[in-house]
Amino acid sequence: MTCDDEAKSIDWNRIWRLRKEMSHRSQKGIDASRHWERREQAERYAHDVDRGYRTRIEETLSLLPAAPGTRVLDIGAGPGTLAIPLALRGARVTAVEPAEGMAAILQKKAREAGISSISLVRKRWEDVDPATDLDPGYDLVVASFSLSMDDIRAAVEKMNTVSSGGVYLFWFADEPLWERMYGELWDELHGEPYCSGPKSDCLMNLLNQMGIRPHVLMAPLDKEYRFSNQDEAVAFFAPRFGVSNKQQESILAAYLTRINKADDGGFAVRAATLYASIWWDKEQVWPARFFSCDP
Repeated sequence: MTCDDEAKSIDWNRIWRLRKEMSHRSQKGIDASRHWERREQAERYAHDVDRGYRTRIEETLSLLPAAPGTRVLDIGAGPGTLAIPLALRGARVTAVEPAEGMAAILQKKAREAGISSISLVRKRWEDVDPATDLDPGYDLVVASFSLSMDDIRAAVEKMNTVSSGGVYLFWFADEPLWERMYGELWDELHGEPYCSGPKSDCLMNLLNQMGIRPHVLMAPLDKEYRFSNQDEAVAFFAPRFGVSNKQQESILAAYLTRINKADDGGFAVRAATLYASIWWDKEQVWPARFFSCDP
């Protein structure tokens, strides 16, 4: 008799990879990450972060035990969404960010804030060599909505290797707004459905297989796209939706008209989804009990 079952034999790293591959194939080869190479696209993202993500950023920062002098590795740092406020709190931050547009804005923001405690590594996490690119161990390793790696197990193992303290991952628990939009429109544009990428359930199952028992906190993730007019919205979404001809542009414009929530002549679409905060310490530190101790 054996206690093994089918659930134990599931390769969650393979499931993650397969979901990534299916999503990529359904996108017709469109690489959304390449948008962040362009300065104007990165600037729009940074503006959206400053305007619309304050609650989520404060929630994230409240979880991170970053005292002055804390050494932080921020993987997929973007325009400095976390790196800048962490540095302002006295942390010494190493930011890993491959996209030229995002990296340029991060450096610009750091200069404007008078910050000299952020070092930048212009590589994908998969290509980072800890021996030559980094200076382990970091008190905190953070990857906030940047888990684009195909081999997520190898990515997490590298994070654990360079961390001397905690690892904090933030990822989607269900479909974010842009994936919902893809799901609603992709078949009409491209003749096949859109396949969404892997979510936090896959990641948590993998961590458990790796012997990692993380803390998990679910919270709402609010997202809004806002433009001064619909033409601006069409121009923004067209490359993301793989629009390449007038017929597809007409389909996209009609769809945006249907979902537009603005009543002032502009364009706005918004939705709330869920995201997961997932974290663990190299040496397990248990939080205080929820219930009162016995007298």
